[in-house]
Amino acid sequence: MLTPEERFSIGIKVLERLKGRQSIYRAGPRSQKASPYGSDEDTGRNHDEAAPLEFEGYGSGRPEGHTSLDSGTIPRLTDLVSQSGPFDPYSILLGACEDGLPFTLDLTDSSPGSLLIVGDPASGKTRLLHSILSSVALINRPSEVSYSLIVRGPQEFEGLHTSPHCQQVIPLDEISHTNVLEEYAAIVEQRRRGSANGPAVLLAVDDLALFLQLLNKENFLRFYALVKHGPRYRVWVIATTAAQDIELIDEHILSSFRTRLIGNIITAGLAAYITGTNNSEATHLLPGSQFCVPFEGGWLRFWIPAEN
Repeated sequence: MLTPEERFSIGIKVLERLKGRQSIYRAGPRSQKASPYGSDEDTGRNHDEAAPLEFEGYGSGRPEGHTSLDSGTIPRLTDLVSQSGPFDPYSILLGACEDGLPFTLDLTDSSPGSLLIVGDPASGKTRLLHSILSSVALINRPSEVSYSLIVRGPQEFEGLHTSPHCQQVIPLDEISHTNVLEEYAAIVEQRRRGSANGPAVLLAVDDLALFLQLLNKENFLRFYALVKHGPRYRVWVIATTAAQDIELIDEHILSSFRTRLIGNIITAGLAAYITGTNNSEATHLLPGSQFCVPFEGGWLRFWIPAEN
């Protein structure tokens, strides 16, 4: 087990590798829409290069009428979507910013990479994942965005099973009997060869550390390729992990998650290791409701929308 000092030293090195590579968007309506099937040549971007974090739509200022949220004023998910839209297709909602504006991810822009939700037990990891997937149906048609779920407790995702956007829900203890990774790898390969058919697809994994322990070598390599390269072909991995399990995750897998959504982590040394900074932001987040992401040398806080 690493000491807090060793974790901090490693964390600083991780931060240097990841610095500037996140591009999450807080968005309102946009005047122009990129092609959902745009290629690397269309954007002129090398997706292995750093991409600056930027805001679109409402910008970074606080519009008139918006006040800072607290735990008593968090909007419901349906209200946040209906009052802030219309959103462009191929978007998902990550949460509500401190000023009440929506925090969204554009699935046609691969630069943020795969998403890792990390925090202490009861920090709200599963709740955030559930909220993100719930936003899929509120913003998109099934032909635009769909998802599959690999979960330890299927009952925690009740209500998502019956959505036409949901392809399948797989309990973790059945992962060795399914070909979901093979199916998703085939989608990536198809699109790599030029096929632009089909929706953006999300593979949601609740409890990444346990999931990885259950994979054989072949599926481990498939999953690694999905995490690292999937987003450029509109195949996205969103996973959760407990903060204390972070050292159980293969470093190649861990570093391939280019964006981390960080919840409450009460141990300062562990928070420093995961965030790559001695800033104590993660230790002050409200458990179960509040998360943050690195932004311009600081942190951007956001809230999980209230349940409908």
